[in-house]
Amino acid sequence: MDLGQFLLRLQGSGDVAVGRELPPPPGDALRVLADVDEVIRIDGPAGLPPFDAVAARWAAERLYAACSLFVHRDLGAADVEAQFQAPCPSDRGIAATHLAVDLTFRHLGELLAQARGVATGDPLVVALRQLAQQWPLSSVGIAGLGPLAADALDVIAADAGLRRLYVDRILRHDDAVRVQDPRIARAVAAAVGEHREFARSVLAVHEALLRGDPRAGDPRAVR
Repeated sequence: MDLGQFLLRLQGSGDVAVGRELPPPPGDALRVLADVDEVIRIDGPAGLPPFDAVAARWAAERLYAACSLFVHRDLGAADVEAQFQAPCPSDRGIAATHLAVDLTFRHLGELLAQARGVATGDPLVVALRQLAQQWPLSSVGIAGLGPLAADALDVIAADAGLRRLYVDRILRHDDAVRVQDPRIARAVAAAVGEHREFARSVLAVHEALLRGDPRAGDPRAVR
């Protein structure tokens, strides 16, 4: 299975198959990654950074390698090191890099959950946990990671689109650990406040309709 086919099945059924060849043949990976990026933007927050194909492919190859190393357990520590020692070729200080990497790294939690039966000190588990620490946008909800990469958190906090995406995930996963960062805590508080205001407005319209108020359909009638 080439990288493009792997990504298609990952986004579909999630039932993937991987070979021993690393890195895998690319196939149509870049087109699939661009399609995934477009889908995320449909429901995602406004202001997300542009698509970075280089970072997206690097992360996709790392996730494929992690799945291959998980399946083929005869591959040892040297193979793990060979696949994960190379850093991302794109600038970690740019928001677009973190969003592109997240297209596939958002599945890190699922892979780590499947590796629960593997020893904590296993080289692959260690490598996956390090990736989760280095790319906090993608690791919301993964417990017990310890310190997250400060440079990555700086990028997320400074970019409005990434920050909102991060906050949405924190709320969805109820990941209280992530709110220890004061910048993120303020963003979470603001987001919760917006939701409360929306709820107040909706309830007010509902109550007006129950009263038979003819102005209920007019948004100007609700304050």
